[in-house]
Amino acid sequence: MYMIPAQELWLLAVLNSRLIFWFFTKVSSKIQSDYVRWIAQFVSQIPVVTPLDSRPIEKLVDRILAAKRTNTRVDILTLEQEIDQLVYQLYGLTEKEIAIVEGKA
Repeated sequence: MYMIPAQELWLLAVLNSRLIFWFFTKVSSKIQSDYVRWIAQFVSQIPVVTPLDSRPIEKLVDRILAAKRTNTRVDILTLEQEIDQLVYQLYGLTEKEIAIVEGKA
């Protein structure tokens, strides 16, 4: 089992973002076409950018966690998409790069 000893909600959001998953699929070994291996040698390659102001991301994470405490089946897709947009901004992605990450290019 691997752990990241941190309590920052923004880091939770970044590591669970669409961008980081896309990146991870490029550097990790795949078990099957849709599954990747989350092992240390690959996780250590994830470039983590620290936001100057993490509050917008943390507020969205708080909303997701609160919604999930109330109803584990609640649809949080819109909140996740908002986080993805903030992560794209954090990493300075262009519209073309975002389209690649989202599989639209």
